[in-house]
Amino acid sequence: MPTALATLYCTVAEVEACLSVVGVDERLNDSGGPGGTPTGTEDNYLAIQGLNYAASRINMYCLAHYSKGSLADSQIVNQWAVCIAARWLSKRRGNPAPAGLEEDYKEMMEELKEVKRGNLDLNDVALREPAWPYWSNMKVDTRYRVNQSRVVRRTSEDSPMDYAQKIDRMAQILSEPDY
Repeated sequence: MPTALATLYCTVAEVEACLSVVGVDERLNDSGGPGGTPTGTEDNYLAIQGLNYAASRINMYCLAHYSKGSLADSQIVNQWAVCIAARWLSKRRGNPAPAGLEEDYKEMMEELKEVKRGNLDLNDVALREPAWPYWSNMKVDTRYRVNQSRVVRRTSEDSPMDYAQKIDRMAQILSEPDY
């Protein structure tokens, strides 16, 4: 069995709120134990397999555009994860999922496909990378022996970069000539 993922997007309690505690217990109790209470192993089906399944499905569709940390803070991602985990639990023994849950799942999967295509943005989640290209206006300053290429800061991209720019600090402090 694969190890548990570090980032889960919902909890067992949230799935229980979706299906009810009794509904979760009925879906987990394979042995028909006393009082319909699932064993510890059966409880772990949801806590480990169901929540991991939901997280891995969301990761498959969203990690190209968003980081795990950002996704974990999103309310819509939480709702998707609850829906996926509840459906997984409902269908675990070959039973059909409740009609309302199945309808929500189909709608949610269409949304996830649109996220993967880049056609749907999650408003409460920051993109992993900016949606526009990085650009830097350059000048060549022959006063330097090394690193003569310098970035003209006031006319260049000012969002955070993944690469280090060669910035002419003295020109920034004094005054940068127009090139």
